Amino acid sequence: MNSVKIKRMVFPDNKLIENDVLRGYYPLNVLASLNIKKINFDNITIFYGSNGCGKTTLLNLISEKIGCDRNSRFFKDEKYILELKQKVVFFDYANKFFELERELDDEGHMIAIPAIKKYITSDDIFKYIESAKEFNNNSQIINKDIEEETWDMLNEGYRFNGMQDYERLKKYNSARKSTYRYLKNNQIEMKKQLSNGETSLMYYNDNILSNGIYLLDEPENCLSPIFQFKLAKLILEASKYENCQFIISTHSPFFLSIPNAKVYNLDSTPVKEEEWYNLENMILYYDFFTKYKDKFEKKEEGFISDKEFDALIDFLSINNFSNNIISIIRGNEEYITKAYNLIKKYPNINELTMREKLSI
Repeated sequence: MNSVKIKRMVFPDNKLIENDVLRGYYPLNVLASLNIKKINFDNITIFYGSNGCGKTTLLNLISEKIGCDRNSRFFKDEKYILELKQKVVFFDYANKFFELERELDDEGHMIAIPAIKKYITSDDIFKYIESAKEFNNNSQIINKDIEEETWDMLNEGYRFNGMQDYERLKKYNSARKSTYRYLKNNQIEMKKQLSNGETSLMYYNDNILSNGIYLLDEPENCLSPIFQFKLAKLILEASKYENCQFIISTHSPFFLSIPNAKVYNLDSTPVKEEEWYNLENMILYYDFFTKYKDKFEKKEEGFISDKEFDALIDFLSINNFSNNIISIIRGNEEYITKAYNLIKKYPNINELTMREKLSI
């Protein structure tokens, strides 16, 4: 499926803006050094490059041009008055010099920019994680107060002196009949405490909807390798089956290697499309792991290989085994081997059976 809505990004000729008053401001001071005329977008387009090369700046430009919904601020390290000034300059630049071409449908009409268009940054994920923790911390304080108040009420007893005490009398009778049920009905339900990686993946899963454009700024910042792999799979499936277009800035091999993604190397002069495995960082990874190839391929007698270990942890995560049992298994080499042999023998094994077999 062709999910492309934005077809091409056309850059201004630097000579055109040489004497423009805006040249000293962001983003001109970043993009002026980029030797680039246009970028052609695909279902999944990726900007790769070293820190400060302009990846985030390009995402900001696109976001401003199509009116993305975003929660994070443009200039988080500046005072608001400066941010407001710079944002006006930013917006003026995007509209004065910068062009985005839309894709055409089968009848030759321009495809409309969808209503759903989001810019998601690592700051958004961190705030989401912190908000869940803060909610639970506040809920614990409130629930403790409710519990103490309930027991004080039951210990002191209650006398009905008139209709003004009717509501409190109902509470007292309800708590006396079933204290557990009373507390359950009146206390705040805690949010399920997940790992940061699980919470991050849940955020992306909840926010990536059908028929949308999504700008993701270095999503790997919040994710361990296994969750990067899962998000890459989610992105590919949303592109193929949910009519979503993605523009991503990243250094991660898990995102760079998404099948058929178009990758632009912002470190090259001029900027050009490049195969992910030819990128400098990917070659660095390759050289590093090649150097220690024997460590990965060596299999000590009685223990599983690193590849088998990864398969085990992936199985446990995908099948919703609790963090508790995953931590126990990971911390004991004997449990690792036994657990791996169990999933080979029983592909549908659940957590309860696993605990019984391992005597945990």
